[in-house]
Amino acid sequence: MLVDNEKLMKAKSKIAEQTPDLIAEIMNLEGYDARNHKALCPFHNEDTPSFVWNAKGGYYKCFGCSKTMDIVDAYVVKGKTFIEACEKVFELAEMPYAFGEKGVKTKSQYRYPKEEDSWERDKVNAYFKLRCISEDTLDYCDVRQDKNGNAVFNYYDLNDVLTTVKYKLTHTPDKSKHEMKSWCQKDADTTPLLFNMNRINPNKPLTICEGEPDCLAAIEAGYQNTVSVPFGCNNYTWIEQNWDFLEQFDSIILAMDNDEPGIKAQKEIIYRLGSWRTKVMNIPDVVEFNGKKVKCKDINELLYYKGKEAVLEAIINAKDTPVSSVVDFADVTDLDLADMDGVETGYKDLDKELMKVFFH
Repeated sequence: MLVDNEKLMKAKSKIAEQTPDLIAEIMNLEGYDARNHKALCPFHNEDTPSFVWNAKGGYYKCFGCSKTMDIVDAYVVKGKTFIEACEKVFELAEMPYAFGEKGVKTKSQYRYPKEEDSWERDKVNAYFKLRCISEDTLDYCDVRQDKNGNAVFNYYDLNDVLTTVKYKLTHTPDKSKHEMKSWCQKDADTTPLLFNMNRINPNKPLTICEGEPDCLAAIEAGYQNTVSVPFGCNNYTWIEQNWDFLEQFDSIILAMDNDEPGIKAQKEIIYRLGSWRTKVMNIPDVVEFNGKKVKCKDINELLYYKGKEAVLEAIINAKDTPVSSVVDFADVTDLDLADMDGVETGYKDLDKELMKVFFH
């Protein structure tokens, strides 16, 4: 279900005065100054408080890393889904709102997947630790482990219903056994949803990654408003499937891999979603690591080589996408109209106004 944004804004406005203190309590902000509504940023290390309340916008903003947080973000960061966070906001505002579709399976004849049992997550934890992704991030995204030690990615729809389950090997595939790197749950249907979409705040820019590990890396860096595509960069079925969801966003940041397939996908996605609202995250091809220059392909590798702040900075400083049919004014060459091809009409007064009828 999509939450009525106009009503959500009204609910947020009703609790505006108490919101900065609420967020400070929810996030347990360090060094909180209740009088001036500022604190140490919870997303990066700092000694001087730069996490400051913006009363007009209704959010905190860090003037060190540029991260923002409203009341919905605070609840989501602490484990609630977007619907659950909105429920809490409407409750605080004492505004009735129907969440009747929450938890409702809306697809008839659909074979919904089964939840994986809660196996010990030791192998998955170890695998992602090598990728600099913490257990807290795995918990946040409900990443699990199956009985064989494979990573389990749960895809939820906007009703918080488990709709697709994907698996990923946590070891190098054995070619002799024809092991696949990833697959979906047997005897269950799949829908091209976006991973982590049920925890997304539509009032903030959305970052779209190429795979689940990249999504986890962005969240690890502090940018929770991140999703990943379900079935590889060359499959675009997710765009149509999630169109109503995507239409909510004024700004979308693409963080595809910087290899040839990723760049190709990026161009196609920009064309489909609209260049006017899409930005591109710059993932450097080569970075410095331990005194050597190494190749860097995606967000997860950027996290590994350069750390959280580098990832967060790259997302926040994503660049506008160029429109191929539009020429920058600075690149336009001066042109004398007298040099352009055309013919005079023979009527002096008209020719005086028009100069001539120009060919094109």
